[in-house]
Amino acid sequence: APLQNGNQESRIIVTTRMKMVADMLGVRMPVMLGGLETKENWLLLKKCALGSENSREHPRLQDIGRKIASNLNGSPLAARVIGGRLSNTRIAREWNNISETDIHGDIVSTLLSSYYHLPQHLQHCFAYCSIFPKNWKFERKKLIRMWIAQGFVHMENGSMEDAGIEYFKQLLARSFFHTLTQGNRTHYVMHDLIHDLAQIVSRCDCARMEGNKSKTIPSTVRHVSVSSSSLPWLKEQFDLRRLRTLVVFKDSSMTSSTIPHDFLAEVKNVRTLDLTGCLISEVPEAIGYLIHLCYIALPSTIKKLPESVSMLLHLQTLDIPKKCQLDGFPKGMHLLVNLRHLGVNLTYISMIRGIGTLVNLQGSIEFHVKKEQ
Repeated sequence: APLQNGNQESRIIVTTRMKMVADMLGVRMPVMLGGLETKENWLLLKKCALGSENSREHPRLQDIGRKIASNLNGSPLAARVIGGRLSNTRIAREWNNISETDIHGDIVSTLLSSYYHLPQHLQHCFAYCSIFPKNWKFERKKLIRMWIAQGFVHMENGSMEDAGIEYFKQLLARSFFHTLTQGNRTHYVMHDLIHDLAQIVSRCDCARMEGNKSKTIPSTVRHVSVSSSSLPWLKEQFDLRRLRTLVVFKDSSMTSSTIPHDFLAEVKNVRTLDLTGCLISEVPEAIGYLIHLCYIALPSTIKKLPESVSMLLHLQTLDIPKKCQLDGFPKGMHLLVNLRHLGVNLTYISMIRGIGTLVNLQGSIEFHVKKEQ
């Protein structure tokens, strides 16, 4: 109706929290808005809280309101949510009480509706991201391969990777991720509020341990991330047989780390194992016990792979960093018929006995090779 009755050269400005809305409207150059300055956020908060009333009639409320606005991190959504709560009262004490409550918690509750409107397969993929810390720079390929290893991605046509990319694009279009470009590299990050949302919806399935060893892990949890120094504690406090995902982050206070004895033998149901935070030079022989393992990422300190790796018949991804000076591959690499992705820098391989067997693999193999080679 507005388009039919507007004058020639009329324009309509559409704002949205979901990029997919802009795409549906055919927008060629969307304008990505940053956060509001505290002054502007106060004006919005004041409008929502006081309406047409003259704020000068409430000098005490003005002082408290400005304080609240400074804590909203420039979020207009926060200003509207909190302003709506403040609109019901003109009592300074109650405004103070709101300023001291968990403002972000109220906003996250509002965002829950966005999550519940996601298809179930996207809900699983989004919630899974809570095992990574806040401000984590996600690599799209790596995250998709972890989703595939967990069985979150369902293929109708094309490859599993193509389906996973489509899943990711849908979450990106709904603003659950946003793009971060640094030089020639592109990563994806979650806003703090979106990450808080992921933690809320995944609290029964996912847990992240960041040095707080007093935290209790619910028995329903299947996906865990820990620092390398917390591995012994995890082994003592949690039934490792329940795990489907284990991600180990590097502890900045440690110059070396080890995997506790018999640890791998106990996580025998794990599908995704990321050991990039473990400063180890050899993968334990016990890796062969992980018969369900689909994805493994190794640290750059690894120099040798045990022969037992060839027993991982369900392995889809073997991710070895570019900096890794690997001596060679196990003789039985040709047995890994489900291997789809092999990340390794050929530059540093001094023993090539295992390379010849790779040509027999049924999966598509990726190598990290220097451009000049």
